[in-house]
Order: sequence, then structure tokens, then C-alpha cells
Amino acid sequence: MGPRAGLHIRRALVPHSDISMIAGVAATTPLRTGFDLARRRRPRSRAELIESIVALDALAQVRRLNPDDLLAYAATHRGWRGVRLVPEVVRLTDPGAESPMETRLRLVLVLGGLPVPESQHTIRDGGGLFVARVDLAYPSLRIAIEYDGEQHRERWAQDIVRQNRIIGLGWTLMRYTSADVFRHPASIVSQVENALENRRVA
Repeated sequence: MGPRAGLHIRRALVPHSDISMIAGVAATTPLRTGFDLARRRRPRSRAELIESIVALDALAQVRRLNPDDLLAYAATHRGWRGVRLVPEVVRLTDPGAESPMETRLRLVLVLGGLPVPESQHTIRDGGGLFVARVDLAYPSLRIAIEYDGEQHRERWAQDIVRQNRIIGLGWTLMRYTSADVFRHPASIVSQVENALENRRVA
């Protein structure tokens, strides 16, 4: 196969044990795919790091990849190009992420120097009844952070009721869109950092 616009061709040894058959088509196993995604980036490229983690989160979320298994696999492939990059990607991988944008929002916070938030946190009322499950949270400080995608526009009324219940329990709820994540990540970090600080001193 020759070069095509937008297509990057990479060549590597692929032993039989790293190949699986999907609907009669040969493909690399989830473990090998995760390994290649984690190591095939420029060491200083933040954008490539983020996209590697987005892919690994997706594999981990559907239980096709265990991050610990990926570390063990990398340990048996010392000397391979980019293998030293794998631990950083694994450290930032979160099987709880349920969408690429949730991953990107979490990474805006973590790579911005903030504490790692908990993914898919369940909020309950004083009686222990379920109120909501939020994308990201700092439970001890009662701060919830959510990504609002297109699907949220379709359930706007329900979201308002849900939001009011969360806030009514004393939580701070912060909501962000794709425009915030891609265009204004520094603002997200600043706003969440201020919320964390305000909660700590309250």
C-alpha cells in the first residue's frame, strides 16, 4: 500500500500471537493495538498523548484491554521503539471514561496540574437514594464536572431537574462543551481550580 492523504503507514513485527480474526479479517489483538497506540507518538506531543489515551480508555471501558496487562506486555518488549512512552499513557488511562470527550475533559484537568477526579461518581441523597451519576467528581469536596454533548440538548428539561437536585444537595456542578475543551482548556483549569480552593477553605 502506498501513501494516501491523511493516512500514516507504520511497519512493525507482528507475531502470530498478536493477531486475532474478526469476521474473517486479520487484526491485531486489543493488547497489541493498545501497545502500538501507546508508543507511536512523539515524546513531547501533548495532542498525540491525549489521543492515545482516548483510544486506550475506549478499549479499557469495553473490557478489551487491562492497563496492567499492557504494562506487563511492554516490559517484555524492551528496546522496541517508543516502549518507554507506554507507562505514562497507562498511568493516565481510566476504564471509567464513557466517551472520548469525557476523556479529553479529564485530561484537561489532570494535564493542567489538578488532582485526578473520580470518573462516573454516583451522588445519593441523605437517605441513600440515587440522585445522579456524574462524569467526573471530587467527592470529598462535592464538586461535579460534566461534559455536555449533543445528546444533552435532547433531554434539556430532564437535565435541569437533575442539575437542581445535585445543587440542592450542596454540590457545585460545572458543565463544559466541546468548544470549552478544545478552545478554552486553560479557562476550565482555572475555574475548577478556583472551585477546589473555595471548597477547601469553606
